[in-house]
Amino acid sequence: MKNPFKRIIAAITAVALVAGSVPLNTIASAQLAPVETAGHGMLSSVSEEYIGYMHSGEDDKAGNTPSMLDVSYLGESYAQLTKTADEKFPSSYDLRDHGRVSPVENQSPYGTCWGFASLGSIESQLITQFTDISFSKKHLVWNAYENDYMREFFNGVRSKEDFDNPYDMGGFDSLATATLAEWNGPVYSYRLPYDEDDTDEHLTGESDFHLTDVYFATAQTYITDGYDNILEKDISEKIIKELVSEYGASTISYCSDDAYYNNEYYTSFCYDENKVADHAVSVVGWDDDFSREKFGTNDDTRPEKDGAWLIKNSWGANWGDDGYFWLSYEDPTIGWVAKYIVDSKDNYSNYYGVGKMWSLNASADTFYKDENAKKYGYMSNIFTAKGDEQLEAVSFYTTDVNTQYEITVYTDTDKENPVSGSIALSGQAGTEKYPGYHTVELDKAVALTSGENFSVVVKLTNPRYGYPLPVEIYYNGFYNSSPEYSDDGRVSMYSENGKDWNDVSELSYVTDGYTLCATGFCLSAFTNPLPESKTASENVRFSIIEGPVALGSKLELSGADEIWYSIYGGAAIHYTKPIVIEKECTVSAWSKTDSRSGNIVSRTYTKAKSALTEYAVKYGDKKLFVTPDMFGEDTEVTLPAAVSGVSIRPRGSDVIMIDGKTAASDEWSEEIELTAGESRDIVITSSADGKDKTEYTIHVSKQNIGYDTDKETIKYDESRYIVKDKDGNILANGDSLSDFTEQKISVYNKDNELIATETTPKRYTINPDVKALVYNEEKTLYTFSDKYICSYDPDMSDAVALDEETIPLTPGKNIYLQRIADINGFASDILCIDVPERPAAPENVKTKSGINNIGIDSDGIYEFRLQGQDTWTGDSEYITELASDAEYTIEVRKKATDDEFASEVATIKVKTLKGVIIPVYFYYNGTVVLTDEKHLTTLGESVIEYDEKELGNCGYVFVGKNKATVNVTEKDGAYVAQKDFVAFNIKPAVDNSDKKTHVVYCDAFTEEVIEENTISYADRTIFNIDNLDCPEGYGYYQYEQRSSKDYITRLLYIDGKWHPADSEIVVPVEKLPAVNVKIVDENGNKVYEYSKYVPYGKYDAKAEIPEGYTAVGDVDFAVSVTRGENGRLVSNISEFVVTVKKDSEKPEEPDKPEKPEEPAKPEQPAKPENPAKPEEPAKPEQPVEPEQPAKPEQPAKPEEPAKPEEPAKPEQPAKPEQPAKPEEPAKPEEPAKPEQPAKPANPDTSGEMPFATAVTPVIAVALMTCVIISGRRKK
Repeated sequence: MKNPFKRIIAAITAVALVAGSVPLNTIASAQLAPVETAGHGMLSSVSEEYIGYMHSGEDDKAGNTPSMLDVSYLGESYAQLTKTADEKFPSSYDLRDHGRVSPVENQSPYGTCWGFASLGSIESQLITQFTDISFSKKHLVWNAYENDYMREFFNGVRSKEDFDNPYDMGGFDSLATATLAEWNGPVYSYRLPYDEDDTDEHLTGESDFHLTDVYFATAQTYITDGYDNILEKDISEKIIKELVSEYGASTISYCSDDAYYNNEYYTSFCYDENKVADHAVSVVGWDDDFSREKFGTNDDTRPEKDGAWLIKNSWGANWGDDGYFWLSYEDPTIGWVAKYIVDSKDNYSNYYGVGKMWSLNASADTFYKDENAKKYGYMSNIFTAKGDEQLEAVSFYTTDVNTQYEITVYTDTDKENPVSGSIALSGQAGTEKYPGYHTVELDKAVALTSGENFSVVVKLTNPRYGYPLPVEIYYNGFYNSSPEYSDDGRVSMYSENGKDWNDVSELSYVTDGYTLCATGFCLSAFTNPLPESKTASENVRFSIIEGPVALGSKLELSGADEIWYSIYGGAAIHYTKPIVIEKECTVSAWSKTDSRSGNIVSRTYTKAKSALTEYAVKYGDKKLFVTPDMFGEDTEVTLPAAVSGVSIRPRGSDVIMIDGKTAASDEWSEEIELTAGESRDIVITSSADGKDKTEYTIHVSKQNIGYDTDKETIKYDESRYIVKDKDGNILANGDSLSDFTEQKISVYNKDNELIATETTPKRYTINPDVKALVYNEEKTLYTFSDKYICSYDPDMSDAVALDEETIPLTPGKNIYLQRIADINGFASDILCIDVPERPAAPENVKTKSGINNIGIDSDGIYEFRLQGQDTWTGDSEYITELASDAEYTIEVRKKATDDEFASEVATIKVKTLKGVIIPVYFYYNGTVVLTDEKHLTTLGESVIEYDEKELGNCGYVFVGKNKATVNVTEKDGAYVAQKDFVAFNIKPAVDNSDKKTHVVYCDAFTEEVIEENTISYADRTIFNIDNLDCPEGYGYYQYEQRSSKDYITRLLYIDGKWHPADSEIVVPVEKLPAVNVKIVDENGNKVYEYSKYVPYGKYDAKAEIPEGYTAVGDVDFAVSVTRGENGRLVSNISEFVVTVKKDSEKPEEPDKPEKPEEPAKPEQPAKPENPAKPEEPAKPEQPVEPEQPAKPEQPAKPEEPAKPEEPAKPEQPAKPEQPAKPEEPAKPEEPAKPEQPAKPANPDTSGEMPFATAVTPVIAVALMTCVIISGRRKK
């Protein structure tokens, strides 16, 4: 079935930070994160990829990184859009054919792919007008991170050290959008070249164009039948094709693991759905018929159908197919798709912005059922004018497909109410087809006075998605304070009805110790100076960006009802139709409002040159790529005698000719052949009407003399030529050149006339850096192409060819490497890679033993394992779960370092200690809140004692004694403790009755709110399933069982204070089937009846017969509750009837049978009655130590302990399954978080369950899939 909680996200797990050394472990388990907020309204979920990324320990991984924003919901929105559209696209398309792709670049050595992809999208938009366009990727990446605003934004996600090198921090589309939206780029590459070491910080805040729009889409967009069965799978393909063909190159992300790359066909298909996107690239075309056979190596590693995206990478033109490759439509890792659009940089002079990073989506409404969401809401930002200006445009994000907007502007507002003051503009409405960032020009300019407050109010209405408001969120850990460098959160407000407003901060919420701090709505305002008349009048908009244009182009002016213009400052002309640009000129235009002129806006247009975007020359197995930055240099190509000629591949948008013959963009020309000794110029021209023609000349010459590079000899026709070396010595055909590389030789005809000078081939060299070895992986550091061979013999007699691979190492066996010859050079000298011997096995290794663990002492230089195991353990760790008083053989070796291999292995006999492990449980009101354990290795009495200060570091104090005595004896050769465990009663050091969490019980299938209440932490710090009151007639929604001891919410002790982990939790419940038991007499008259709600499972039940009656028929019956096809619980019976007769000696009949006792839960050990509570103490100050309580089901496991294989289990109480404890005891600095208990499947809960008359539900097994949302408060 479909997941009814689509907005719920995976666990955000926090570890309680506790100062000091405390040998106590906080009970904890994974739980789901909240999505509702502290105030009225709700937030969408944080993407699972983002959460996994933060907790993976790979936050320093360069490249494309996940965004907090989850846009997977857009799949259904786009599906609805394409159901009504019937747009046809060609089966294949390539932007290179139209000159709409900038040249391939190389991001090495940084993780800046996201910068190349996003700026490449903008270059694709502009390249037909600015053919040499190239933006500085370094500028974008630097300014995305190197400011206080962004440093604070990534607080809790990035370390301070990360910011030392922002170029390896990775990024994502919403980060690029946020940076460009505040006019931090793009700037031309020449202003900050990629290979320049120093970053010019004076360029911060600089841009050569202004971002206006970014359109977002998802690649995994399918139409389903409502039960996750895919009906149509090409929805995403249509959307991406539309963006690429209409607007140009778009960003796309995917998993770039080499394991999924086919080097033969330059294809990539990740068949592992568990992988995630890690690399951003540009999609520049497609081919529906691209064969699936070109992906992977077999059917298991290939997509189901043909079809692929043409991808421009950023790993240089020498990678892949000249820098390009094909990505299967069906690659499951494909993530966001984004198209960026810019305008002239002087379209506006100033901007006001709060919340530029689109982080999450919000709803002004509160709902638990998607169809009940209102799907609209109001957001507003209140700004203060910096001068006498006029407001001309606003920008905001939309979160759905075909979102409708309505803009209202208020002036002279107060800071607390965005709809106070005067309405300056209202009723401006429209629809944005694509979700993403949009700039909307206002229908009329709004005058602003310096220091005046003004507000922009936008109502957004989505067709289907319930979170229409885009909001910026700071992800702050452990109750950090509000961000310091973000704009004032009080100027950003939201409303459900446009009248009653809430501060954006009310959308903030807390989950498991992390704060999602809402700082502002993604809504900005753009202004220009107020005209001299002091009357607002819209600035005129130009349809063509200032710069080169083809003469004859038509310029359209817009932005005002009445527009006037002049050319070269000539007479004013009333604009009524497009202006034809017939020559280079400056066009000045202004609007008029009430006969008053607005600002004069001028654009200068020059005659464009018809130019190529790039071209390439191919000869033999070599290619030369010529990009615009090289157009000013002469292109010279020298062909070896063995190469017959060259081919040219031009790229451009105009008419292209090669030596007078028409050529197609992005296609290789026919080979242009040259004879030996011939030199010629090849001319490429690009021309178009209204543009100046451009010529590109390639000087090509072919050598007279040939060479056999394998034999290293000279080859030529001695009947035609005489060849002499630099000293005048004649070189005969077939002479060796092994000692004569890269030397000038002279070529004469038979008349002894000099006709040419040439250079003999070079000898390839191998960079000595390739000798670097990776000792811990026992391989070379570098990967070698098929141009290399290697051998273990110096004479290379057994050499094998390499193919994009590293070389495995054998200690003590040197590797011999050679770069093979080709037409361009001789084979390299043989390079010896010295491989050292493996170090000798360590000696005199000190071991250390515990009762159930073994370790070694070596200051971090050794590692060890049990003999026969595969995995090595570091010497700072222990091998655990061993038997007490048992001998083991371990293998020890010195770890590999940067300079040597791991050593040979030494074997050592080690014996564990004889002793017993005593778990220690700390109870607060019957719940285990902390655990520890003690290792006892001596016979007799041992005292287990804890210091009050240690416990205080966890926020607790003792209630009663803080020590206990345990007597250890020996039985059958093994140590046995008189107690199975020790328990102490504790309580929080402060009163927490003011700490509360709101609980919402929500139907798992309908999302209907069944019941709400508030839990208080006055009497407990941990709430598990047993501490909640499930609504009558409902059970906890269950597919996977979890222990009833798993917490669902709790208090966290952080920095000396207690905090609720969650403002609100939403608990999914489901309706339980009811069985009606009817008691009738022999005439069928009802004597009594009652109903019972039955949870999942199988039960043997017995009807309860009222006093004074005897059953005539069977009172036993079986109940089986299973799940139907729709996933809901169903019972095999709904009613059971028992016939009774009155007893002969009838006792006095009660008005109603007594209510039987609540039946015990089947197959579930009885829960002890307040196991941690002591008997009533005589003196409150000194309560007696409690009787030994029953142990909890799942004691927490410390990080480094050891468990006995089978600890003895006395009959009462049952011993916890696998306690663990380091030797006496190791005290971690922070309490270790226990592992999550295993989740058994739905059990067969067979057992006798008498049906009581009570109507409260009986939970056979406490089962729970808990959804945590945070608190809400209506205003």
